[in-house]
Amino acid sequence: MDTPSLTHHKQVIPVGTLFKVAYRRMKNRAKTLFAIAGIYALALILFGIFTDVIPKTNSALYPLVIVIIYIIYLVIGWWAGPAIVDGAIREDNAPFSSVARNGLRYAFPFIGIALVGSWMILGGFIAFGIPGIAIMTQLIFASAIYVHKKTKIMESLRLSRLLVKGRWWAVFGRTALIGLVIYGFLLVLLLIAWLLGTLIGENTGTKIMSAIIMGIFLLVYLPYVMCYIAELYHDLDKTKQQPDEKQIQKNKTFLKVFMILGIVGLPLIIGIVTTIAIYSVNNFRKASTNDIPASWQIDDSDTTIIPDDASLENADIPLNGTTQLDEADIEALLQQYQEQSAPVD
Repeated sequence: MDTPSLTHHKQVIPVGTLFKVAYRRMKNRAKTLFAIAGIYALALILFGIFTDVIPKTNSALYPLVIVIIYIIYLVIGWWAGPAIVDGAIREDNAPFSSVARNGLRYAFPFIGIALVGSWMILGGFIAFGIPGIAIMTQLIFASAIYVHKKTKIMESLRLSRLLVKGRWWAVFGRTALIGLVIYGFLLVLLLIAWLLGTLIGENTGTKIMSAIIMGIFLLVYLPYVMCYIAELYHDLDKTKQQPDEKQIQKNKTFLKVFMILGIVGLPLIIGIVTTIAIYSVNNFRKASTNDIPASWQIDDSDTTIIPDDASLENADIPLNGTTQLDEADIEALLQQYQEQSAPVD
């Protein structure tokens, strides 16, 4: 009997149903998800407040304090991301203590998934761009698979691509739609922040308000989007077809090629960007010099020698009975000085 090809006959979950079940999933584990998202949002708010409120001084402690605050914020974000993925993807009601521990447990593997996945995506963009968009969508479930299947980093990336293969447009459309909805919500919040800044004026209060608004965005955005991705993942996982050995090997080779292309291409891109930046800066400096008005530029063409005080004292110039030099005396003085200063053959 022939091995079934990697095709998927069942329709992907409808968009309207996906929004509903994502909300239900979020509601069932709201305490844990909102607690973790709230900690991350609070860290963002405090980071924004401290960086704006702390007075800027020349003290060596100021940059140290800012660096410490920034590190704390990064560590909380480094923990919160994997914790929310774990809380959203698991089938139980996600108790906070378990999810919080898993946030630390999965933190380094998630960094590895992001790093390796970025190389693959970069390799796709180097290869004429379009493969990069395709790979980006195919790898979207790698973190969820790592948590749900308890696999290794490379295996989670491979399984994510196989899961999406054959249903790419359905996955791309649903992820693009949730992205538009969320960023539409963000634009509304940014508009509110802009209106507050216009009415009140730019001051510390409006900056703090902007930080609070961004915290509210994270508090709403993270739990719902992860539950949306989790429901889409579980729907795809239930309807997937098992690939044969040939398809598995082909998938491994595909991702390996683009990963190598991304690793090799990264320093080349950095070198090209650096070269372009240096060239642009040099051209900007030349253009800036050429744009200086002629009246502002120093004219070095005037080589007239100005006599010093000692030369004036030694000059044998009649003063016409006065203590002031008239025009004739000045011309005679300059002529005598130039004769004395002329080189002897």
